[in-house]
Amino acid sequence: MSNPPVSPGFVSGQELTAAQLNQAFNAKQDYPAVTMPTNDNSLAVATTAFVQSKLSSTSVVYSFNARTGAVTLTAADVTGVGGALAASTVSSFNTRNGAVVLTGSDITGAGGALAASSVSSFNTRTGAVTLTGADITGAGGALSAASVSSFNTRTGAVSLTTADVTNAGGAPLASPVFTGTPQAPTPTFTPTPDNSQKLATTAYVQGAISNIVGVSSFNARTGAVTLNTVDVTNAGGAPLNSPIFTGTPQAPTAPIGNNSTQIATTAFAASATAARGHIDGLIISMAGGVSTFSVSPGVARDSNNVDTIVLPASISKTAGSWAAGNGNGAMDTGVVATNQWYYVYVIKRTDTQQVDILVSSSLTPSMPSSYTEYRRIGTMVTDTSGNWTLVHQNGDEFIWDVRLRDASAATVGTASRTLYSLSVPPGIQVWAMSTFFFGGAGTAYYLVTSPDLTDSAPSTTMFDAAISSTQNDRFYGPTRTNTSNQVGVRASASVAGNLTIMTRGWIDRRGKDA
Repeated sequence: MSNPPVSPGFVSGQELTAAQLNQAFNAKQDYPAVTMPTNDNSLAVATTAFVQSKLSSTSVVYSFNARTGAVTLTAADVTGVGGALAASTVSSFNTRNGAVVLTGSDITGAGGALAASSVSSFNTRTGAVTLTGADITGAGGALSAASVSSFNTRTGAVSLTTADVTNAGGAPLASPVFTGTPQAPTPTFTPTPDNSQKLATTAYVQGAISNIVGVSSFNARTGAVTLNTVDVTNAGGAPLNSPIFTGTPQAPTAPIGNNSTQIATTAFAASATAARGHIDGLIISMAGGVSTFSVSPGVARDSNNVDTIVLPASISKTAGSWAAGNGNGAMDTGVVATNQWYYVYVIKRTDTQQVDILVSSSLTPSMPSSYTEYRRIGTMVTDTSGNWTLVHQNGDEFIWDVRLRDASAATVGTASRTLYSLSVPPGIQVWAMSTFFFGGAGTAYYLVTSPDLTDSAPSTTMFDAAISSTQNDRFYGPTRTNTSNQVGVRASASVAGNLTIMTRGWIDRRGKDA
């Protein structure tokens, strides 16, 4: 083997002659040369290193869809990778939405091959080119679905409303008002009729009617039957003309003062015939030392003598706040106090005829809602524990279970009567059933009078009791009190500490004289 030719000894910047080039090519040898900078633009030899460096520093498209040079996107490029032309709308591209950029993956994923050589430009652009909408439409392609600028003149995040539906000729779900000839599926009526909220079509109604079994006869009669009086009476009814009722027929009670052909009930008769201020029954009873009491059945004219109040059965009440009915409270307001007098009322609702019992510390009670009529039927008093003190009632007479001492060793005045408070109800005038005991050393005459009467001086010819040094005396009453539960006592002569008063009870007319 002969030795390789000696290198021509090329130097940087040296221009080669034709003879030197021929010598190098004919020798088929690799002659080293200096690698020029990548920005060199002369006739200097470009080494392979220069070329590779220059290529790596330059961003160019080598090829597009196997084409090089000045490539223009065509419809075939779009449809070749599964794209759609302008005639249809692309909703997504390779599962991507929005402004999608075609990538090498899209091409190879669709079975395409990237070009081996570079594309010098894309749609006249070079460098890192991004596919735009103009590229697609310019090549006859279609963009993805365009956005809605407004909906029924509204913009932004629009929600469909019932008005949108009805304005477009639709019907709402709630209370639709159909026009024209609306239709619906016909429910079944056999073997059993449908009984639901489904729409009943005319076909359903006609079918249901055809299945109805009619009346074959009425009271053994057929044809066009007319109801007659015999039909009514045979069925237990009453004719309009001269009916003969049995059992306990009832009717509305006419108001007092009615003077017409309206039926008069027993309640109307009782009210119409009741005397002014009438009261019967309605007896108050209690065990004593407890907070409950009861009232017996009875009847009474109301406080205005306009209506009659009937309590049909005994009722029990407590000292709690008022509530209608047996066993419930009776107080109109507040709570029961100790050692306090209270008035008992029978009350009535005229709209329902309901009758109940009410207790109040006032002669004008606070009436429960809808109750408009009342009548005082008696009086009660509490003890030191707030329970009812035992009193025995018989009609208008009220007797203490234990007599009460209202005065002891009292000296009676002579110039005018002395007023003594008795254990009887205040606020009203009653007849006090009290015993007045007179004694002591001396002679005197005594008058026991109502404060309503003239204050007269007792004498040998006008007195209720008389005493001497050897004789005591007493007066049993009854005596009418004033509204402060007082009576008056006057002596003809002063006898020190000689009066004792014991009260047995009282007589209360309970409004009979009002």
